[in-house]
Amino acid sequence: MSCIIPIPFTHILNMKWSCLFARYYILLAFHEMCLSFSFSLFT
Repeated sequence: MSCIIPIPFTHILNMKWSCLFARYYILLAFHEMCLSFSFSLFT
């Protein structure tokens, strides 16, 4: 479990995936915010 030897390929891959997931979660959170906002408008 030691991170002494850096593996650039997996690091780049992890960065790519983390950016992808971050974008997805931001989109999801924004969608939830819009949903709750419209729900509060209609009720």
